[in-house]
Amino acid sequence: MCPICLEGFGTDREARETPCRHRYHKDCIDKWFENHSTCPVCRFQMPLVEENNSAAAGAAQREEEGDEGLRRSRSRSVRAADDFF
Repeated sequence: MCPICLEGFGTDREARETPCRHRYHKDCIDKWFENHSTCPVCRFQMPLVEENNSAAAGAAQREEEGDEGLRRSRSRSVRAADDFF
C-alpha cells in the first residue's frame, strides 16, 4: 500500500523505492518531492543535487535578498538526485 495515497500497488501504476526502502506510487512520490526533500514515512533526508551550479549568481542573490532570499533560492534550486531510486 502506498503510504501517500493509501492505495494498493497494482500493475497499472509504476512504483518507486527510496534509499530508506519505502515504496510509493511514482506519481505520488514525485508530487511529494515537489515540496519536500524527506521520506514521508521516516523523514530520511533524500540526496539532493543543485540544479543551478552558478555560485556567483547565488552569492549575488543572497546579498540582494538576505537570508530569506537564500531560503527561497535553495527551495527552488534543489531536486531529488536521479540515482537514488
